[in-house]
Amino acid sequence: MAVRVVVTGVDREGVSSVERDGPVAAEVPLSSVGGMVLTYPWQAAVPPETVADGHEPVDSVGSFLPPPGSLNFVEFVLPPGYPAPRDDAATRAVIEELTSKLPGLPPPDAAKGPGMHRTPTLDLFTVISGRLVLRLDDGSETELVPGDCLVQRGTMHAWHNPGDEPCTVSGVMIAPRPS
Repeated sequence: MAVRVVVTGVDREGVSSVERDGPVAAEVPLSSVGGMVLTYPWQAAVPPETVADGHEPVDSVGSFLPPPGSLNFVEFVLPPGYPAPRDDAATRAVIEELTSKLPGLPPPDAAKGPGMHRTPTLDLFTVISGRLVLRLDDGSETELVPGDCLVQRGTMHAWHNPGDEPCTVSGVMIAPRPS
């Protein structure tokens, strides 16, 4: 299912209108991950200079992570049963696809468990549909259902979809400014 993005704006006369209404251009399907899809509807500096700042990443994502001092508005879909058990060859195929399609994605830490990774971002996510289990490296697991919000603060984590339907999550990844 294509993600639709509607972008509003204000013209020179101060009249509000829809400037863009259509499918997100930056969509990354991951076939080796069983149909996982990431979409990037918008990117903006934080804080924006004006409410009109930001842009849609068109046709490609560039780096998986937002540039320092900016945010990526993202949506991702985890297939049912994600992550599926994989042998070494399948695991290498996943890593190769992630590296080529999502440059800048920190590598998973297989020693900590399947899919465990850490991003240097503040992530604000809401589960839209399905069920999501957040696993942390302390061994804890927290189930999230539609409407639940997650504030992810640079922790080592993995996502799991224990359900029999896709899980859709939407939110923003914010990269702090360099110190």
